[in-house]
Amino acid sequence: MIEPGDGRLFALGLGLAFLAGSVSLHLRRRRFRARARSVEAEVVSIEQHEERGRTRYRPVFRFVTWQAETVEAHMPTSSSRPPFEEGEKIRILYDPEDPARILAPGSRVGEPVLAIAGLLFVAAAALL
Repeated sequence: MIEPGDGRLFALGLGLAFLAGSVSLHLRRRRFRARARSVEAEVVSIEQHEERGRTRYRPVFRFVTWQAETVEAHMPTSSSRPPFEEGEKIRILYDPEDPARILAPGSRVGEPVLAIAGLLFVAAAALL
């Protein structure tokens, strides 16, 4: 039985919070995909910035919307290595109401990471 002050209660709560976060991200992305438009985009640059003493890379895409508007948008996440090369063309999804909001391949890191962390904490609570 789990009692107050028990580490299992903390691990269980943290695990459930991570799982809830993963589900929330999944549902938001699902709603985004339902209204998003798919277009071919070109990587026009790779921005570099420092984060906690490490260099991070974030591509900038240029694409033409279905309304013939040219847009430049940043990938919503950064990575430790450039995920694409300048000049590379890839398919992205954009929000027709806010074309700067995009979803590019490789920007889905949060969901599986949160789900795995959640499952590990729930398992730890069960095993403690």
